[in-house]
Amino acid sequence: MQVERALTLALLIAAAGCGMDSGGGGGGGGDECIESADDCAGESICVTGSCVAAFGRIYTISRVAVQFPTQNPSGSAWDTLGGAPDPLLTVTLNGAIVLMPPSVADTFSTTFPQSANVNLPAGSNLTVQVDDEDVSSNDAGYGCQADPLTADILRGRTAFCSSGDWRISFSIEPK
Repeated sequence: MQVERALTLALLIAAAGCGMDSGGGGGGGGDECIESADDCAGESICVTGSCVAAFGRIYTISRVAVQFPTQNPSGSAWDTLGGAPDPLLTVTLNGAIVLMPPSVADTFSTTFPQSANVNLPAGSNLTVQVDDEDVSSNDAGYGCQADPLTADILRGRTAFCSSGDWRISFSIEPK
């Protein structure tokens, strides 16, 4: 079963005000900034009121929310007896699993309470994938990939991707 995947997806930034500063506060290392409207530029982000290097630091990936379509890609129920899918989340960084909490039984949407602290080097590949966990074999689901993960995405603090009725959003906060 083929599932449309957003593997080269440009993640949409869900926070307002990200981008280049139009004067007076964002930009280079050490400049003052406001985290809620991260106005730093280039390869920097706003942390505790200063523009600092975006990469080579720890981030917390959390609040991963997923929504499945009501039917699987072949147009039938997700489970044999007509049940809802069992979302199984896998977050990978440069191919290594960094977060894989237990699946959630019988639901079309959920927010995973688990989080992961990860060190993000420049040029990282971050993938957030959700599948339907089944007893015999899992059904392929939907994934978002940022390759490479950019400072623009990190400045947004929240990322979102979708295709049809699929939805994935998550927070990515610097520590």
